[in-house]
Amino acid sequence: MISNCKHLKMRLNRFTETFQGLASAVTARQVREYLQGLKRKNGKPVSNRTRRNFQTVINSLFHFGRMRRYVVRDVVDEICEIGSPIAPFFRSGGIFTLSASSRLREPTDKESTP
Repeated sequence: MISNCKHLKMRLNRFTETFQGLASAVTARQVREYLQGLKRKNGKPVSNRTRRNFQTVINSLFHFGRMRRYVVRDVVDEICEIGSPIAPFFRSGGIFTLSASSRLREPTDKESTP
């Protein structure tokens, strides 16, 4: 199993390969496009979980940059406001996710609650 430090280093290296300039020159739109365009080594898109992991690392990087005054607050806020990818309603094999199964138990408008 790969340690958290190795995961962090891998994700940051991959991000900095794409954005080789100053951190202050990176826009929220560029980060959003980067996250949406992430692909595996085989060329297939990464999962939403992987995309969220990258987003967490990128957010931490920009928060660090803000603390060191490398990046202005507005840019950091815009990057951190990028919406997280939505988890699918079903997992592979037709198994409901926890949030989906909890919604099944909620009463509908036509049902009366005791």
